[in-house]
Amino acid sequence: MSVTISARKMQEILSGKIAADQFFAGYARPGEPIDNPFACTKMGVTIKAVKFSKLPNADNDEVETTFGPPNPAISELKIERSDADG
Repeated sequence: MSVTISARKMQEILSGKIAADQFFAGYARPGEPIDNPFACTKMGVTIKAVKFSKLPNADNDEVETTFGPPNPAISELKIERSDADG
């Protein structure tokens, strides 16, 4: 999975100028909850790569963040209990 956003918008989020939810709300469908694509990190995935790309004839760059598979070392611990455990 990868997420591509404007480098300028990423800088605004990181500096606190705008909240991430505020930014992603601009891309949400009306009546649906805000979908923050970086929330996948809650499932234990880690950043695999970050790539900056110049946009031709634009005064802004793109930042593509690529995520790897879930990492068991940082994933939430899940304990399955059998019926005998009560």
